[in-house]
Amino acid sequence: MKIIKLLTITTIICLYITSWELSAKEKISSNNVQYSFSLQPEICVLESPQSFCHQTVVFEFIDQPPHNICIYIKQNLASKQCYSSKHRSIFNYVVNTDTSIELVIEDEITHKILGITEFKVTKYKPVRQRRRFSWNLL
Repeated sequence: MKIIKLLTITTIICLYITSWELSAKEKISSNNVQYSFSLQPEICVLESPQSFCHQTVVFEFIDQPPHNICIYIKQNLASKQCYSSKHRSIFNYVVNTDTSIELVIEDEITHKILGITEFKVTKYKPVRQRRRFSWNLL
């Protein structure tokens, strides 16, 4: 009996985990209506420590987006760009950075924050080639 309960619980947990998407899809709500959006790309890899990531980030709303939206970098309000979402569901935002940043989506009229997502920046580290020298001489 205990084994059947344990198997049932593990099956439910596995189904829950597999149905949960592990991507940059976010859910936001405005006026009790939920909206889903995705961010592409989610990550930028820098070739050298002195380089910057020059990337156009694409926000795509799965449903019709709420009203007019603004997108900006959380640490820099001067980077705010606002878009009319009357007949659009895809928005392009240009990012120039060398560190990971948080991008904020807010309602242009009410200034209510609808969602925050992270754009990750990482440095490229070449893989060291393994040498197969045997140090065991005994």
